[in-house]
Amino acid sequence: MVLKALVADDDEMILEILEYFLESKGYDITKATDGDQAIGKLNAEDFDLVITDLRMGPTSGFDVIRYAKDINSNTTVIIITGSCDSADKFEAFHHGADDYILKPFSPSDLLVSIQFQKYRQYVASEFTLEGERRAANVSG
Repeated sequence: MVLKALVADDDEMILEILEYFLESKGYDITKATDGDQAIGKLNAEDFDLVITDLRMGPTSGFDVIRYAKDINSNTTVIIITGSCDSADKFEAFHHGADDYILKPFSPSDLLVSIQFQKYRQYVASEFTLEGERRAANVSG
């Protein structure tokens, strides 16, 4: 199964690097150069992963986080940003970001984050299934 990823950043070089890297890892990539484009693409398609910058113009990465999580709370959202401001980090996590990576970063660091988030989702789903099985056994 091919996983779909939306990458939003106003830096074309970062978009190209991430597109090349993530496609080599089996992802189907859609790019957006600002927050408005990202939200438009979130309206049009379902994504397993959203990677977004924070500062991209009037519609920020914070808006992209909120929108992506409103559509599907299971979508993994990873922030890539040059902002080391702790208030930005807090706000990103408050709105549902799954990770916060500072630029510059290596693509392999991003891949570790993606894999960890997918593993975390898998473990959470297993706990949910186990809880449902136990509840069914108790009531049955």
